[in-house]
Amino acid sequence: MRNTRVDRLTDSVVELDVVDQPYGPEALARMDGMAVFVGDAVPGDRVRARITEVHSRYARGYAEAVLVPSAHRVTPPCRVADTCGGCQWQAMSYERQVAAKEQAVRDALERIGGWDGPVVRPIVASIRQWGYRNKARYSTEAGLGVFEAGYYARRTHTLVPIRTCPLNLPGLDAVLDKAIGLLTHDPRFKAVARSLRALVGRQSLGSGEVLVRLILKERTPIRPFAEALSAVSDGLVGVLANMAGRRQKVRDEVIWGQGFLTEHVGEWRYRVSGAAFFQVNPYATPALVETVREATALTGRESVIDAYGGVGLFSVTLAERAGRIMLIEADASAVADARKIVGQLRLGNTIVHEGSVEQAAELAAGADVIICDPPREGMGMEALAALETQNARRFVYVACDPTSLARDSVSLRRAGYDLRWAQPIDLFPHTFHVETVAFFER
Repeated sequence: MRNTRVDRLTDSVVELDVVDQPYGPEALARMDGMAVFVGDAVPGDRVRARITEVHSRYARGYAEAVLVPSAHRVTPPCRVADTCGGCQWQAMSYERQVAAKEQAVRDALERIGGWDGPVVRPIVASIRQWGYRNKARYSTEAGLGVFEAGYYARRTHTLVPIRTCPLNLPGLDAVLDKAIGLLTHDPRFKAVARSLRALVGRQSLGSGEVLVRLILKERTPIRPFAEALSAVSDGLVGVLANMAGRRQKVRDEVIWGQGFLTEHVGEWRYRVSGAAFFQVNPYATPALVETVREATALTGRESVIDAYGGVGLFSVTLAERAGRIMLIEADASAVADARKIVGQLRLGNTIVHEGSVEQAAELAAGADVIICDPPREGMGMEALAALETQNARRFVYVACDPTSLARDSVSLRRAGYDLRWAQPIDLFPHTFHVETVAFFER
């Protein structure tokens, strides 16, 4: 039997009042009692929207025109803000962005996590909303003598070419622009342009160092391009190449210079390889570190597990306060960096273990405090179960997705943990993403 409502509404154009901004790229409107998630809209807008999907309880669409703009609507500084998929909220005032993110954390903990009146602290805003990102990954396409690099357009696989991005650190932006210029206009590098899958850059705000990574579809001589880029780029310390697809674990090859840079967070220094994870907003990362230090409340005697510990962002700052620390990380590049950092700082109480959380947790005997900073999808049942067996008194969960945090918090409650507070921190202005430090205690 055909669903006449779906047939009637799909691809229809309707006028909607946008009422809220839930977690995600789309704003929320209502139509005959049905929730409609509307892309390219801001809370408070009245829009003409095209409906693209209709389900039993909700629909999706996008704003074709803004009929009455919201008081929260602003003019984006980026010329491709209305098409580029790199960020979603440039048309929304920053004050409204952070309010939406704080509410998203509260809603997730209540609705998904089942916590009654969770203590959600006021969000910590980024002290810089533009020019803050220390890493950018551009997809690339080359054909018929044309090279383009950028982000995919929203709702499509069409590449939006860009040369600069207002979210990037200025030094990072300048080097990537130089790289795109060479690949676009210099005939010597046509083979490099054709072989590219992605162009990646990262910069340390503290040291000014820049790395460029070339993710390749096929092997081709890179050294001449690396030397040409180094000759026109300030701050470039290394060019790396990688033949890996997204799911393969293949080490970077250093083509020119060095394969790492030095990140600064307050008084601490970190060696970070080109492929290793590190927080993208150096202006907000110190607040993240201080919040984790507050939640752990170490006195100098405790045994700590730092799960998904990366290059040691938290372990390095906590070593002086802990009895012993086991940093657990599966990524080989991050593990190598962490071991070098621990060795250089002579942190005798810190062990870096390469492997999964599920395996490594068995080696740790009775941790007092657990820190975990899992990927966006959360920890998963096996990793949670492995850490819960430690019977740690304090559990500090660092999440970049409030829904994953809320889902995993259900298991923590079953294991006897209470949620004491959650602290949202905006590491990602002009996107819907939000970092949260959640402190659980037995």
